[in-house]
Amino acid sequence: MFRVVIFVVAIVGIFAGALVYGGEQLGAWDDPDPPPPSNLEPITRQEEKDKGESPSAVAGTPSKLSPAKARWIRAANALCRRASEDMGNYEQPETLGDAEKLVAELQRKNQQYNDAFARIVPAREDRRQVAQLLELFEKDERLVAALLTALRDGDAGALVELNDRLTSVTQQETDLLLGLGATDCDVGLVVPSY
Repeated sequence: MFRVVIFVVAIVGIFAGALVYGGEQLGAWDDPDPPPPSNLEPITRQEEKDKGESPSAVAGTPSKLSPAKARWIRAANALCRRASEDMGNYEQPETLGDAEKLVAELQRKNQQYNDAFARIVPAREDRRQVAQLLELFEKDERLVAALLTALRDGDAGALVELNDRLTSVTQQETDLLLGLGATDCDVGLVVPSY
């Protein structure tokens, strides 16, 4: 669900791949690629034509969120902050066995956070986007399960491919969350403190 959980899973998976095949074969020691571009349009402010007009009148947007939307945003942001704090407490795995245990634990946490998010009642106007988000959460759960299987099988190639797919799904989740107003859910690439 949350970028922080997924990126921790992906980092552990790549670490495990480096252990299996060695970092040079995976490109683990290469410079990182820049992050993929977001599908969101940048937020720009329209200059006020008349100093007497309010910014919301100029932009043509409502000045207030509905109570249901405000509740959803508060609950989603609180859950994202809790997930981010929770993910900062893991130690770097030193063996493949440690990495496998950690990914299994992170898989469980990801599912818990996805379930908790699904219990937050969306505003009526956001139901379609939240349904899309829940579909992406199901997809990321399947990808994390596949990543764990690849880790157990020692398949570093699959780990790299699954990491790329997981990163793409996570970016889509983040874009939807930000579009819905959950600004605390874009934590970027957060790794556990080692």
